[in-house]
Amino acid sequence: MTDLAVHIDRKHYSRDDIVALKDLDFSVTAGRFVALVGPSGAGKTTILNIILGLDNDYEGAVLVNGQPLKSCDEHPARMGCMFQEPRLMPWLTVSQNLDLVLDGQPGHEERIHRLLEQVELSGREASYPGQLSGGQQRRVALARAFAVDPDLMLMDEPFVSLDEPSANRLRHLLLRLWRNLRPTVVFVTHNLREAIALADEVLFLSASPGTVILRLPVDIDRPRQLQDPAISEFQDCLLQENPEILSGLAADNPHGRAISPREQKTR
Repeated sequence: MTDLAVHIDRKHYSRDDIVALKDLDFSVTAGRFVALVGPSGAGKTTILNIILGLDNDYEGAVLVNGQPLKSCDEHPARMGCMFQEPRLMPWLTVSQNLDLVLDGQPGHEERIHRLLEQVELSGREASYPGQLSGGQQRRVALARAFAVDPDLMLMDEPFVSLDEPSANRLRHLLLRLWRNLRPTVVFVTHNLREAIALADEVLFLSASPGTVILRLPVDIDRPRQLQDPAISEFQDCLLQENPEILSGLAADNPHGRAISPREQKTR
């Protein structure tokens, strides 16, 4: 189980003279699923790169279970990652792509078989990525992300550009794998409904330089489906309270935080 604390005083791209992140501060309790939502250019992918240990050129600190993160080579947590593209090696089979992260560990063949069964790709071990649909390739990428039994899972718009039935299937598989292993998840998305359906909390970022402007617990009982009326109600109430939140602007409210639909009903 992994607690994550992110404190970024300033992230500056000197070649472009751009401050990407400023006074950004959030934490994620072990086993929780947090979604990051914000406008383009808010620094969402930059945040993931910093948490991964790929970008150390910033002022601040990232703590994993209280230990400072120094680099990706010395990361205190077992990491799983999924990106906008599957990033599979086209010359390797499905099984070989998964074995890249398992690195021939004892029992790796059984592990690969079980993972493919969990993402509904049994029997496709010998297939190459080019023989799979886009949705199937994402399922292989999802299996690869969970192959190492991650403590911390970072996901950068992993279902973008998929048709809605395929994306919904991936969301269902993701939640099933997450419930089984309970890694700490940081999930970047532009899709507000997706964030509400998946996450325990949604963090909203401002326009550049990015900082957290609202932190909203999702108090809807699980399991959730994307088209549930409760999700529509939650989204509508949020946008009524903060109509420009997706543009990176938060409405002032006397509570100093976002108001959930249940709270709004009692106001």
